[in-house]
Amino acid sequence: MFLRTLRLRRKDGSEAEYVRLVESYREKGKVKQRIVATLGRKDLLAPHLDRLAELLGRPAPVSARALEPQESAVWGPMLVAKHLWEELGLGELLAEKRGKGKGLSLAERALVLVANRLLCPGSEHALAQ
Repeated sequence: MFLRTLRLRRKDGSEAEYVRLVESYREKGKVKQRIVATLGRKDLLAPHLDRLAELLGRPAPVSARALEPQESAVWGPMLVAKHLWEELGLGELLAEKRGKGKGLSLAERALVLVANRLLCPGSEHALAQ
């Protein structure tokens, strides 16, 4: 079982968050969830949420404001490299020369290697020496 918050918009435009106790279960091989109890408004339960989470055997929920990102992925350069790869038709050319094997195709693997060289041209690889 775990706690889930539900944000609802009221008729006057304000928002309220409610805390629900939810459990997961399997039915015919599929994972489903059901609401065990609606515990009430989050702002009224805030002093007790840590204890509720502790009773459920889970770590207390962390506020999004308390989290600081360590690093983030940058996808822009890879998307540009993939676009150029497709514009030049390199994937199709490699697919014609060699079909798909297990896992990633030769064209997909080659794209990753070429994009890496484009994005980090100064990095030396052990095989290149």
